[in-house]
Amino acid sequence: NGDPFSYEGDIQSVDSVEFGPVPSRRIPIMTGAMGPQSLKLTAKLGDGTSVSSSYVPYTRLPWIREQLDAGAKAYDRDPAELFINYNVMGYIHDGGSSARPKNEGVFWGDLPWWTERLNMIKAMGVTQFTFWPVHGDFDDQLRRFIEDVAPTVR
Repeated sequence: NGDPFSYEGDIQSVDSVEFGPVPSRRIPIMTGAMGPQSLKLTAKLGDGTSVSSSYVPYTRLPWIREQLDAGAKAYDRDPAELFINYNVMGYIHDGGSSARPKNEGVFWGDLPWWTERLNMIKAMGVTQFTFWPVHGDFDDQLRRFIEDVAPTVR
């Protein structure tokens, strides 16, 4: 309501805190939900979940989408309102490399490989990606993801 807020607690206290600025839009609530109950709660109260390729294999993403969709229906929400953000950790190379990381959740490939993999994952119900470079010049990797990979994901 915009009034100053005060609180006196055993550990933390605040006096006459004023909130602001007021956001220009509703701020989405994103969880890191991976289990059935937490995904159902996300569908009830949140806007989506964010999971990482190093912890959640892409083959599990359709199950996560199903859980969110079922939760949305249970709470009379449109399943299309709920997103899955997939944090992809990896390296974009120029081909010819046979080196592979031990963790299958670390993506490692050339531009055609990234295009094919991310489009396949998008078809599984993922609506957004976050890229975490793990090798090479990180600035160059981010530029390549933004300029070369992202435009190929339809």
